[in-house]
Amino acid sequence: MLNLLAEKAIHQPVSPEGLLAYCPTMDLLALATKEEQVFVYRLNGQRVFGTAQKGAPLGVEKLRWKPNGQLLAVTWSDNVTRLIGADSSKTIHQIHASSQKDQTSRVACLGWGVNFTDPKGVKAQIESRSNSSLDEYLSQSAQANMPGFIADLPAELALTDVDITIPKLSILPSGGKDEDVFNSRASIDAMLTPLNKKENDAVDVLVIASDDGTVHLSIYDCFGIGYFNLRRMGAFNAGCKAWLHSSHPYSSTHSLLVSTNADELYLLPLDLRFITCSGGYLPLLASKSTQLQNLLRYVNQVQQHMENEWRSSQELPSKFIRNVNETLNEKLDSNLVDSAYHLVISGNCSEPMKEWLIDELTERGHKRWDKAVTTGYENIRRLAHQHLLPALERCDVIVCRLQGLSKYQDSNATLGLSTQDLNSVRDTVRCLKTLTQTVLYYAGIELSQFIAFSTWLRHEIDIQAAENSGSSPDDVTDKDALIEHAKVIDYIQGAMTKSRLAEFFPPISTGDKGNQWDLRDKGLSLFDILKKELKKRSLNTYTEKRIPGVRSFHEHLTQQCDVVFKQIAETERRNVLFGRPVYLAKGNESGIADMRACAKDEHCHTYVALHSVGTQGDNVDIFRVSLVIESGVSTTQQVEVARIVFDDAAIGDLKFVDDTHLMFVYHNSAGSNLLNIAYSLSPSDDLNPLHFFALPLHPEPTTGALTTLTTTTTELQVEQALHIHADNIGIFSRHLFPATDTGFVPEKLEVNGRKGRRVVCVLGRDRFHYRVFDLDGRADGGEEGEEEEEEEDEAGADVAWEG
Repeated sequence: MLNLLAEKAIHQPVSPEGLLAYCPTMDLLALATKEEQVFVYRLNGQRVFGTAQKGAPLGVEKLRWKPNGQLLAVTWSDNVTRLIGADSSKTIHQIHASSQKDQTSRVACLGWGVNFTDPKGVKAQIESRSNSSLDEYLSQSAQANMPGFIADLPAELALTDVDITIPKLSILPSGGKDEDVFNSRASIDAMLTPLNKKENDAVDVLVIASDDGTVHLSIYDCFGIGYFNLRRMGAFNAGCKAWLHSSHPYSSTHSLLVSTNADELYLLPLDLRFITCSGGYLPLLASKSTQLQNLLRYVNQVQQHMENEWRSSQELPSKFIRNVNETLNEKLDSNLVDSAYHLVISGNCSEPMKEWLIDELTERGHKRWDKAVTTGYENIRRLAHQHLLPALERCDVIVCRLQGLSKYQDSNATLGLSTQDLNSVRDTVRCLKTLTQTVLYYAGIELSQFIAFSTWLRHEIDIQAAENSGSSPDDVTDKDALIEHAKVIDYIQGAMTKSRLAEFFPPISTGDKGNQWDLRDKGLSLFDILKKELKKRSLNTYTEKRIPGVRSFHEHLTQQCDVVFKQIAETERRNVLFGRPVYLAKGNESGIADMRACAKDEHCHTYVALHSVGTQGDNVDIFRVSLVIESGVSTTQQVEVARIVFDDAAIGDLKFVDDTHLMFVYHNSAGSNLLNIAYSLSPSDDLNPLHFFALPLHPEPTTGALTTLTTTTTELQVEQALHIHADNIGIFSRHLFPATDTGFVPEKLEVNGRKGRRVVCVLGRDRFHYRVFDLDGRADGGEEGEEEEEEEDEAGADVAWEG
């Protein structure tokens, strides 16, 4: 009997598809409910967070954790996969599964794997320590802290990331929008995390496949490689969808289980040659490109906040000025600028001006004016100094790093970097930095002038009110000496109606077009042009064309970076190859199936377990497809199959636990069991009950797929299969759910077989209950070995993540 770690009754039933996902690095369980909500629970049953889509009701299609447990991918029925931060519960990225972004297709497969760029080097380091394993290497603990691992000084120097020495970006104020992902420290850290040392030799690959045959690949969370259409292949031109995905860190070849409209199942190798062709620079390139994308989003939100602050600061004063100008124009054929200037110089206040100060503006209106403008200028200065400039500095650092890869490495052909394009990007970044510093300078000057103007305006309101009431203005006139009249005059003649900041924040309705100079001029340095234009304005020299605003420069920078990103993606896309499909079986009506990849030497073995219903009980056919990989290109070497027959019993679910064992939910008249059967041990090992038989392969002339023409799984003789029945079930049973216990009947499995966190989550048939069992411990207190007991203690000592 397995040791029960946790049991929970939830308020909402789990979705009919039984969507569960156990975090590979933390004791967190994600599940989707029938009400189309996603909840994440700790092992003790405490809810960490929940999420649902607002507005139109959307269903949850797929759940998948990132291999390092930092992100949860949730696919909704709008064909969009949203990546949620495990420590912030915010949607960090959104990925459309279809290039058309339509609502007709649905996501059928969601896979997330990690691959080493130098698998031989990693394997050598792991094998140098007898007690080390691949799971330990992939764990959250830094590899540098693992004894026995050899430090590579040249690689450490080449991949040193200076981002960790730069101060963190400040949190942005919330704008009340769903896309505000930078309003918490956890979200910013998740999106702008520098490349970890232990990730320098690995790249994670996210595979999203739709039911229309489209497959989307992205690396490092959200850097898109591109879309691929499986229907262009001869075997799938009548329609298909990828169903399951598997990969192994040692192999750059992934595998997809594809079902056609003719109800045929194929194994499709997916060769990601860019992982091996790009060398050790692919993780650095992908991480820096993704960080640059996120920084552009950050800069965009900052400039939007600055524009909003500018419009808010000018809205109320413009209303006051517009009203008084109408009055002054009717009575004196004048305006506020002339009347206020006359009042400052002569001290003589006209009657319409006096009525406006006392009756319309009043003390209350002055306070509103003062607060709106002062707050606007201060917020613009804060956003420019604390947010925009640091973000642009980070952009400059990242672009410089990419320039180094393009200049000093013979990797342009494999990485897709263009030095000329990166020079243009950096030139635009310098323009934005200069523009931001100019905004800071003018905002400081105009704020100082407005403070003097506001003091004078309040002083005039008090004087005119005192004269109008007939009281003595002596106390009021004493404050006149404290007023800086020169700044008051400068503000009245300038910033009050013609602020220099208005050129940098033009109205959204009109945009930044008009007479501005073209940012797309080729062969010209935008930075040099900008310096000349700013110098003319500092000398009050008239110029016909105005400077583009912050928004225009940001849009131009985004377009330039998109060109760089597309070149990188297109280069990697050319190194994605689809192998020859391998025909496995005809249909899988129950939908119970699983697949797993195992790597050994130069071979990659993909195991596919398919359930079917026989005449005397359920059957499970386990296919082993052996691939030989040379220079990142796979070739199918052999296809083998083994069968398990469950006499007078039914299978509820099955999952691969690790590289050696497969777990089943087994139902018979005596109750339900969790069975654990070895599938990949050596054939000479007595513990391996399965016998694999090779199937002859023949290329199909019309489609090019590999098929088994003479032998199929239905022709396997009964004596060649492993029979599970009442007499030998005790050999394979790990846990028994008696038939008398009607309160909990197991139905679905979710397994985490990573060393140190080996657990199985069992969902009850009522979908209101689930139980979590320890795969290495026993209910009687025994362990499977002293070594495993020590590993359990270490795993239990891990600090639980706090949401």
